[in-house]
Amino acid sequence: MCCCQSSFLIISTVSASGYPTSRKELLCLDYPPKDPKALVEYIESDSVIECQADFLFECASDADEVGEAETWKEWIEADSDAAYCMAVDLEKWVVDHPDEADWERADLNGLSGRGDALQFFDGQRELAEQFNIVIVWGDHPSSTYYAAELRMDIPEANSIAEAQGLPIRFGWDDVAMHNHEMLDRINAEWPHPLSHHDRRQAAQENALLQLEDRLGVTIDRSDPMIGAMASMEMALMAMWNQRR
Repeated sequence: MCCCQSSFLIISTVSASGYPTSRKELLCLDYPPKDPKALVEYIESDSVIECQADFLFECASDADEVGEAETWKEWIEADSDAAYCMAVDLEKWVVDHPDEADWERADLNGLSGRGDALQFFDGQRELAEQFNIVIVWGDHPSSTYYAAELRMDIPEANSIAEAQGLPIRFGWDDVAMHNHEMLDRINAEWPHPLSHHDRRQAAQENALLQLEDRLGVTIDRSDPMIGAMASMEMALMAMWNQRR
């Protein structure tokens, strides 16, 4: 595994040049369907998408375009044209560049390279200590800064990894300073971490397993609300991590 360090000490499993450029890539979102019934299921499957649907409904409501509807769901179920407009607007949002809140969410849930490194080293505390990697779940109350910070010189960290035969290397996350051939070789010798889609699936499954353990129940993975349940549990896990 190759980890890149930024000038702010944050480490990531993806270099800056490889960062996702859309919400679809970063948050592993699908394109919204145009069919009203399928669109409702799509929106309800993810709390992030539902928040955006709420926002779009509020905008339409302010423009007196929603009639008697009181929620986005009532609106698109009663009007197929409204459902189509909602799908078009959601698609524009999905392919748009991620904002700061999207990156915070991705970092928190292990969907970004930074979040991937954070979750990996948070689960490997002994390994983190060898490289003087500090895990940060909010650097002050209410903070949304989540990161794994390498507080050791990169050459020293790589010397330790090489001496112990550990499948990990560190490099500067600066496009001008990257030795891409070296990074490609490392990732070929030691496979790169999970894809964005696989990270999201793994994060959701981990959240569901924790929810099952906490409630003493078995959750049907075919339930159409499975995505929303996982999102809520991941939010609770984030709050718990901040308070540790």
